[in-house]
Amino acid sequence: MRWSRTFAGMSKGQSPPMTSRCWSFVASRIPGVKESNLMTLHVVRQRQGSSEVFELRGPLDVGTVEDLLDSLLPLFSGEDLEVEVGLQGVTRVDLPGALGLVSLAQEAADRGRRLRLVSPPPELESLLEPIGLFEQLPIDPQ
Repeated sequence: MRWSRTFAGMSKGQSPPMTSRCWSFVASRIPGVKESNLMTLHVVRQRQGSSEVFELRGPLDVGTVEDLLDSLLPLFSGEDLEVEVGLQGVTRVDLPGALGLVSLAQEAADRGRRLRLVSPPPELESLLEPIGLFEQLPIDPQ
């Protein structure tokens, strides 16, 4: 599979600076999915004091989770920030997307960082509860 990133205000092939306000992830060449049917995960980033706040809008799935993790995981190796991920705008989540959030939570815990997942969609619990992983997520129902 090939992945392409589309970042607001950037040329193709450039990586976003960590001060970017918004970027999007688009999966390309997913077998059986026509280009016109692809959904985009939009990520809006804000700095609020010692917290980084991310709002996700769109699908959190096999086509978007890898790029999302590539962008968020480096935050846990830098300065001591609290990372908040707002999930109220997630329109769809599949098992790879849900497991990506578990990986994010485990990485934060392993590095002694604070992560909060705010307003998760109901599918997240139904995907992860049967395999005993929902409890590992730092959920803030807000």
